[in-house]
Amino acid sequence: MSETEGIIEELHRDIMCPGCQYNLRGLRGSVVQCPECGNHCDIAQLISRRWTKPWYAAPGFQRLLIPVTVLGLCSMALFIVAVSIGRSNRMFTTLGMFGVSCAWIFTLIQVSRRGGIEGLSLSLLAHLLFVGYMGGVIGFISSLFITFTVNPFTGIILMVVFCMLVWVSRRGEKFIAQRCIKRYLENKPQL
Repeated sequence: MSETEGIIEELHRDIMCPGCQYNLRGLRGSVVQCPECGNHCDIAQLISRRWTKPWYAAPGFQRLLIPVTVLGLCSMALFIVAVSIGRSNRMFTTLGMFGVSCAWIFTLIQVSRRGGIEGLSLSLLAHLLFVGYMGGVIGFISSLFITFTVNPFTGIILMVVFCMLVWVSRRGEKFIAQRCIKRYLENKPQL
């Protein structure tokens, strides 16, 4: 059992029914019926409320990030190599882009095989979240520049917008983690 799975099991031992505070220890599944009051309890949601680790520590979460990591790192490496060799070798750049695309598609196929359509959709959502985080951070820094050099009012509005973008990305990260915890509790193959 991995450390993350141990944390989930530990949290699961102390999950109480929100309706009557009955300990739901030993009941398996992501949604269970409380034997005391009959309340339907979403165990995955109750565990995620008590989750204190980073969201990416949820079981299977990191596997969902492999495609976006491959795409990001390989693209950066290709960009650095393409800039260093200059414009003279477009064939290398084209082949490099093809190779990055093939590696990215291969990792998406692996996620899809392991987690089905849900795994694929969560992995693609992780791509959007990455763009949201990067856009939020870069945009916030740019809006600081605008605030102090061009127009303070516009810069402050932009700072708020970019902070909201990071907040939405954080909520998306929590959603993915909750789905990973739910899959773990349902004994489905880990993503």
